[in-house]
Amino acid sequence: MQTTLTIHCVGAARIQACKEQFLVNGREIVHFPNTTFIATNNATATVYESHGRIEMTFPETSYGNCSQQYYKTQYTILKTEKTEEALPNLSLKPEGQVYWYHDVYVEPAALVTSIPCSSLKG
Repeated sequence: MQTTLTIHCVGAARIQACKEQFLVNGREIVHFPNTTFIATNNATATVYESHGRIEMTFPETSYGNCSQQYYKTQYTILKTEKTEEALPNLSLKPEGQVYWYHDVYVEPAALVTSIPCSSLKG
């Protein structure tokens, strides 16, 4: 299912700008991946796909102050050595190696949901 919250962000500056638009008015977002795998690999990049849930905390609403969504996201990581067998550039040093961020699925398609955060369950 494709949702209206699907976003495509290309390049380091655009990825940062895309994420910052969700961090307004005190909102915090934490990703809890439960599955991550290589979706595709070629001589210039490796695409990782991650499935999991996102917990969002924000000022108090009628649902409380923490709700969650489920997601599937792809990250394209560029390679330094241009061969299919080469590892992607996973250096912690910012080098623009995360080229593309693509939320391919977000459910429910709302910034505040009625699903309480799993981390708050006792």
